[in-house]
Amino acid sequence: MSEPQKESVLRDHLAQNLDLIESGLQLLKVEYAVKNPDGADGSIDILARDTSGDFVVIEFEAIESSVATGVAGA
Repeated sequence: MSEPQKESVLRDHLAQNLDLIESGLQLLKVEYAVKNPDGADGSIDILARDTSGDFVVIEFEAIESSVATGVAGA
């Protein structure tokens, strides 16, 4: 499975199980589009709201396993 596929599987699983992060999180949107007038558009992987009404942004970043091994071994 390639890195983008792994990321989407993890993202979708977490989006359906937000209580793994914090109890009471409410999913608002997966892949929420963010527009920028300067052309740097993008998306938020998971946008949620906590029990206090604050927004919670969850982003996933894929890293090469060789880099992760080097960091973990440091």
